[in-house]
Amino acid sequence: SETSVWALAHNGEDRMSLQRHDAGSDRWETLHSDPRGISDAVTILMQPDGKDWFAIAYRPDRLMWHGRTSTAHSRIASLQSRLAGANLDIRSSNDGRRWLLQASKANWQYDRLFLYDTAQDVLTPLFESERKAAVPAAQLADMLPMHWRGKGDVLLHGYAFLPKGIPLAAAPIMAFIHGGPYNRSDGEMDVGTQLMVNRGYIVFKPNFRGSTGYGLAYVRGTGGNFGRDDGALDDIISGIDLLLANGIGDARKQAILGHSFGGYASLLAVTHYPGRFRFAVPSAAPVDIAWTMEDVAVEGGSAVAIDGPPVEVLLPAYGLPYGDKAWHARMHRQSPLAHAAELRTPTYLWAGGRDDRVAVESLVRYTAEANPAFRPVLLIDPDAGHSPRGRLNSEALAWLIEDAANRHFGGGVTPPSPELQAFLDRNLHRPVAVKAE
Repeated sequence: SETSVWALAHNGEDRMSLQRHDAGSDRWETLHSDPRGISDAVTILMQPDGKDWFAIAYRPDRLMWHGRTSTAHSRIASLQSRLAGANLDIRSSNDGRRWLLQASKANWQYDRLFLYDTAQDVLTPLFESERKAAVPAAQLADMLPMHWRGKGDVLLHGYAFLPKGIPLAAAPIMAFIHGGPYNRSDGEMDVGTQLMVNRGYIVFKPNFRGSTGYGLAYVRGTGGNFGRDDGALDDIISGIDLLLANGIGDARKQAILGHSFGGYASLLAVTHYPGRFRFAVPSAAPVDIAWTMEDVAVEGGSAVAIDGPPVEVLLPAYGLPYGDKAWHARMHRQSPLAHAAELRTPTYLWAGGRDDRVAVESLVRYTAEANPAFRPVLLIDPDAGHSPRGRLNSEALAWLIEDAANRHFGGGVTPPSPELQAFLDRNLHRPVAVKAE
């Protein structure tokens, strides 16, 4: 009605749901939430007249749509049947007669676009020749949704990507840890994942507590504890253990890598689980998360939105006790930097010379203080910020990961181009040669 406001919001609910606020009663009413009780609401389609909702989507693993009416249910079911397993982003014309669909899958090289005539139930492909995949979907790995119970019987979530043509029990397993930590892996197409799977490695992408998209209790679930003792690291390890217990992966061939917070989690893993992982590739990795957050709070930079709240307000909203001195002290004690001299895992670091979030000096210091027998390889990209942006810069980080995996797992490595080789010769530092196993 004209006195109602529609929103995807929490307003007393753990998971984001479709809610309506009535001005007359000044009350919020929950109209729809994830039937599986897992996911926040992601997006919504309204009726053409704007007076009621038509369909709503959640991502408990894949993107799932739910219709408001029998007509909506029929249309959604028709599309999900014809584009089986695809994640559908739907945009409607003002009159609701035509929908623009963007369909994606983990094993589709490119998203696919369609125009859908709702009255005729006709789906017309768009830009087919321009978006023709060079690599067939059958040669790529689709995602396998994972849901498992962690410590305290908490339901955890993630994805696995499995190589083809080799015994899974003998395949190496690589944990790809997402950044943030207040972010998530979504199981979509990722070229780095597909490259590793193509080399014969299992890729595991956990959405540990602290990940977004699963409600407030989930994102606040660790209370700012990222390590062991009921922390995010426990969630990551429990997911790897689940795969191994089901015959997926060789326990003697485990690796861990990630960017930003994912790099920090990778360093935590090799710090607190010495000897478990054959190698780690942490990129743009804080070596002390409290130290990094303190620096961001003072300096600002790209980690903090210009129009957003300051760190002192933002982080407590995620359940992180930033104002608690005891938390800072605990993070310092548990940090990879504090235990650098105990490092026992081959580690390959990447740093951006212009990173305004994780200072390159901190990774140089970690390298200098590391156990001399396992001093990390360090690739410093002098022109990169927090992430590599240019083609050559991205290729250098991809090569670092692929080369490390080949050294320890033997899956092969793409020979660098002359341009990339020159870049590596200038910027790759190997204080101690890391021998192949």
